[in-house]
Amino acid sequence: MKQGNLFKFLPICLAIMLFVVMASVVSASAAPGTADDGYPTPRVVTDRAIKVGYITEIPQNESTIRWIRQHHIEAAHRGWDFVFVPVNRAGDIVREAMINLINQEVDAIILNNLPMEPLADLIIQARQQGIGVYNNDSQLMEGCITNATMSNGVTSMEMFYLVGNLMKWNAKILFNNLRALQVHPERADPAIALCGRAYPGMIMLDEQDVDLAKGFHQQQVFEFTNVWLTRFGEEIDVIFCTWDGAATGAAEAIAMSNIEKDILVTGIDGGSRTWAYIRDPKSAFKYSYAQPFELYTRKLGVLIDQLQVQGLQPGDPGVELTSYGTVLYSQGIIVGPNNVPEVGQSIHSVFNYYGGDPGDPDAWYNWQDADGPYIITDGTE
Repeated sequence: MKQGNLFKFLPICLAIMLFVVMASVVSASAAPGTADDGYPTPRVVTDRAIKVGYITEIPQNESTIRWIRQHHIEAAHRGWDFVFVPVNRAGDIVREAMINLINQEVDAIILNNLPMEPLADLIIQARQQGIGVYNNDSQLMEGCITNATMSNGVTSMEMFYLVGNLMKWNAKILFNNLRALQVHPERADPAIALCGRAYPGMIMLDEQDVDLAKGFHQQQVFEFTNVWLTRFGEEIDVIFCTWDGAATGAAEAIAMSNIEKDILVTGIDGGSRTWAYIRDPKSAFKYSYAQPFELYTRKLGVLIDQLQVQGLQPGDPGVELTSYGTVLYSQGIIVGPNNVPEVGQSIHSVFNYYGGDPGDPDAWYNWQDADGPYIITDGTE
């Protein structure tokens, strides 16, 4: 080919080469990658609002109400298309809810404090379709990107050591549990394992397991406690509960009994109703580990934005999650009569604003979207 002809066709050749390069770049960005857990990376959404499905128990306890409120704040502040799905946790209702969200082609699904084993196949199905699956205080199953929670076994040990010291390491203890949800045996079993072994003076009298399918759990524990009071009477020193709903049920039963001995009741969760019991000098419910539910939710909001809007990956600078299938842990505090929060305070004040400036108007704990942060009440609502 003559040199003149070569220059004549050079622009066409360059255009073809540029087209091939651009096509390969577009193809590479459109094709899903593989995450370090072997599943497709969750889809990245940049041309519209990300659609996030949220499955949670029907809001009938305070922890769920606080979770839901903070998720609404996160979604509103970030401009998410938020699909809120409250369910009864028993039966196949949760599966049906998740199938519905998958069929809606949501971009991400948050599973809030739910029984996870019945969802094992659906979690994998969702991930294979590019849907990010995130847990909020639920059991971490294969395919889940993360679980935002606290170290539940560590938490229960903090409470157990507090109880042990208060009782001079000599006490007879009853345990309420809810083994259908992973966090509850995770909290109870470490304490049970130490009773009568590492600490011979700490004796477990009995353990009762709440039936998740029977609904109003506080009523079940109220009934359990009445049986215990009849059976053990003034032998009882402590009723160790794995959540505050159980602790309030136990405290109510003790208040209505003829037992004159002081019995100590402990719980885990925190909230206005719990703190109303702790403020009451006549209540047996004296200590509760306050969970930073809002912080769990915040961490998920940040992570979903990082992975599925910004296109970052675990381990990237600024991403708290180190790899897929690991847990994001947060820490709460034990609340008792000496540090119970006041009515009218922001819920974030309980956790000292996570080390931040309480007056920072841009801080996430001061966002006013969706009615703003939860405010501590007198617990009577």
